[in-house]
Amino acid sequence: MKDFGLIEKVVMFNLLQDPTISINSLRKLLEDQGYPVSYHQLTQAFSFLYTSGILRQSKEIYDSVLPGNLRLQTEVEGRYYPKRLGLVRQDVVFYGFPSEDAIHRFFKICDLHPYTHYRTIYLDAGTNAYVQFDIPIEAKSLMERFYKTIQNELGLLSYSKIEDERMSLSKLDITSWVSPNHWDFRIFGANSLESAWNSLSGGTYYEIREMDSLMGKLDMLDLYLIRELTINGKVRPVDIAKFYERDASTISRRIKRLQKRVMASPVLQYDRKIFDVTVPLLITGDAHSADKINKFHLLLESDHFPFRAFMRSERSRFIQVAWLPPSIAGEYGYFLWKQFGDIKFSFLYLSEKYSWVYPFYNLNYDFENKQWKHDEDYLIHDPMTL
Repeated sequence: MKDFGLIEKVVMFNLLQDPTISINSLRKLLEDQGYPVSYHQLTQAFSFLYTSGILRQSKEIYDSVLPGNLRLQTEVEGRYYPKRLGLVRQDVVFYGFPSEDAIHRFFKICDLHPYTHYRTIYLDAGTNAYVQFDIPIEAKSLMERFYKTIQNELGLLSYSKIEDERMSLSKLDITSWVSPNHWDFRIFGANSLESAWNSLSGGTYYEIREMDSLMGKLDMLDLYLIRELTINGKVRPVDIAKFYERDASTISRRIKRLQKRVMASPVLQYDRKIFDVTVPLLITGDAHSADKINKFHLLLESDHFPFRAFMRSERSRFIQVAWLPPSIAGEYGYFLWKQFGDIKFSFLYLSEKYSWVYPFYNLNYDFENKQWKHDEDYLIHDPMTL
């Protein structure tokens, strides 16, 4: 098989920054970066990335919600800002599952709950689950009852949650990736990370990023298109226009508007083993001060952290997921322990069997009453009893 060469590395570097970039735009960008390549060379590089399994290959999937049902799933998945839709993301950790049956029951509940965004499990002293829910503001108290109901019915030890008041993320930067299983950590050693941390000024004011809902400006078609984008972040308007009885230019215009105002950066699905970022850490803790939690956010938002990660905080409490090489995971955990003291980190168990990102569920919105559905049956009884 062809080796992972310089052109492939440069292509992947740019795809990680902009997964939806077109081949023609990428070719021009590479030329500007000092890597002139022909269109043929670029298509060969893409062919290698797909056939070698580095990029997820496209496949047709069945979706019961979208008109026509069959859709193409590619290596790019769209993400959205919950707050732009009048939703709040809650990261919830459930501790101490007593049996495998309880885990399977829990997954079924997550599958049936209309506001589940993501779920997986991890192991430390016991078996635990990590879940993300995107919920209406009006549903906060009912969701608290829902979490307690899960704990009681499944016999769990406890649960904890972080409600998104502020979120920061970083992207994988393979500039310092030399070859499979080898990173040049001179830029990410203990000293440089400490130096980066010490150079940041957090300030004593804790920033809360308020709700910025655009629901009053969106219609049913927009919500369907958000679901389309979460299934395929580079969906072609010409392929789906017929399902909505609109011309491709209308669909294209709507998608561009959503990408600008509602959608977050799309996510590239790639084989993390090729870059040795095989340790997904779940880190929870309390910074105990506005200065430190602000600095933690700034660290991710700067160019000092070259690995993919996201973090959400509620006052000084935080939850972070970071994908790291094994050789740096322990050092990073120790670094955070020195800064905060009060942290806990575990290794997420990511597999198709246990981990799942749910497409945006547009049917949660009631256009007749102009609100997200949030009655007790919808949020608690139906998911627990179906």
